[in-house]
Amino acid sequence: MRGRMTEPARDHQKGRFKTTRWSLVLALREDGAREALSTLCEIYWTPVYAFIRRSGRPVEDARDLTQAFFTAVIDKGHFAKARQERGRFRSFLLSAVRICRSGSSPGMATGCLSAPII
Repeated sequence: MRGRMTEPARDHQKGRFKTTRWSLVLALREDGAREALSTLCEIYWTPVYAFIRRSGRPVEDARDLTQAFFTAVIDKGHFAKARQERGRFRSFLLSAVRICRSGSSPGMATGCLSAPII
């Protein structure tokens, strides 16, 4: 069917980074950071997934790697390490994804969990 896209294709096109809400990033260093963390994950899950897909990963591998990436970032508190004066948040995220990806073998998301991200 021409003109119809599959769900991953739509996600892939929507995978653009929005303007960073630095107030959310800064809130991670304060009490009540859980809500800010949840919002950041919601905002950036699709762009990170799209970035991984554009690198040639199959749909399921990209989903697994994206999930592993966010798990590692949350578990290790890496979002709170981002600093506005050091550049764009999307650059921070993409660098972290590249490091995560480089530590994983094709089809596996385990590198994210074992490799230091930032």
